[in-house]
Amino acid sequence: MVTREQIEVALGSENKPYQTKDVDYEVMAINLLRERIPYEECKNIIIAAGHDTLYLCEAYIAAPYLTEEDLVILADCNCFIIKETDRLALHV
Repeated sequence: MVTREQIEVALGSENKPYQTKDVDYEVMAINLLRERIPYEECKNIIIAAGHDTLYLCEAYIAAPYLTEEDLVILADCNCFIIKETDRLALHV
């Protein structure tokens, strides 16, 4: 379990994405969230999509189910938090 603050730090501007080569980052991030967060807690991992961003579930929903290792993977996938909505998001 991690805190909302740990998520913000791990996915902040100091994050260096795309360190792992030859992977589908979008699929990796979405699969990780779907595997960790029980369906009853979050039926929709992807909430909406924009031109170059997937808007994901709220950070407070994900936090109890994520580990620090998961945050490293999400940071590598170029996930971030939209502070105004407290949602996780993913650049695509």
